[in-house]
Amino acid sequence: MSHSVYSKVECPKQDLIVKLLTADPNNQLKEVENMFLVDDRMYISGAINLYEFDHAEKPLFQINAWVSFSQEEFLSKIEAFKNESTIILNSQIENQIPFFPNSLGLLVESYLQIDYEYAVIKIISESDLKSFQNDFSSERLELLMHDLSTITENKESLIR
Repeated sequence: MSHSVYSKVECPKQDLIVKLLTADPNNQLKEVENMFLVDDRMYISGAINLYEFDHAEKPLFQINAWVSFSQEEFLSKIEAFKNESTIILNSQIENQIPFFPNSLGLLVESYLQIDYEYAVIKIISESDLKSFQNDFSSERLELLMHDLSTITENKESLIR
């Protein structure tokens, strides 16, 4: 069976952000350093890295999704950036990830590094996605490539 090889799935900006960006310019949306603040929640793009081995240097595959966390959570950890290069925020996934039907709202840890424009996401909630992240293999990668090759709608904007 022959199909294309992809390196990542790119989930679009969370619908609420898109809606607010296109709405009245006086709305409650604020953009701060690649993060969006909506009311008391902050949104940032993040990467769910899938490694074949725990200590591999480069992920075999990456799922880019949006996560959110409370402004209070972020502000409580921001002081740590003075002494540490990474902070960990309790967050949740804000996208429905293809082939993971229950991914929206999953609890995650978001690792923010001071010099990165996105978060590294570790799935915390028991789910198929957590199992996939914790036990990724070349066989799972092959199955994922097959599944991705079947996508017909928005394929160019979703997978790379």
